Amino acid sequence: DTRVLYVEPAKWVAALREQIDPSSPVPLLKIDMSGGHGGGSGRYTRWREIAWDYAFLLTNLGVAE
Repeated sequence: DTRVLYVEPAKWVAALREQIDPSSPVPLLKIDMSGGHGGGSGRYTRWREIAWDYAFLLTNLGVAE
């Protein structure tokens, strides 16, 4: 939704990153400018988003390929 600005969440994540311990996981801000409030449409787009989330989690948990 082009009416929803990404600036405020970006400021919040930047402030959070300044406050956390450097050894802590970094807060993630993922912005998809092509999707709406519910994300992209279609089954394959949703699967791709879920796969990305799992990959991010597994990488940050230290799980190797």
